[in-house]
Amino acid sequence: MSHSHSDQEAHNAEAMAEIKKVTIILSVFTIVELILGFWMIGMTSAVLKLTIKGTIVILSIYYCRINLRFLDDWHDFCSIKINY
Repeated sequence: MSHSHSDQEAHNAEAMAEIKKVTIILSVFTIVELILGFWMIGMTSAVLKLTIKGTIVILSIYYCRINLRFLDDWHDFCSIKINY
């Protein structure tokens, strides 16, 4: 089954939109984790520090989940055969 040129362009546009979306989401997570980490430096409460650390871990796990899903989509994108 061959893909037409317009189908490939539509798929490329979808892939580029997904790349931009994932990049923005991961950038926001990274900035939030940095802010939480620097905020935690001056804290004296052990419970509050553990809460912040737990939040950072949860964000990191979610970050990995987004990254793995994106890599699967990227693999699908790269495996498209172009028929001329």
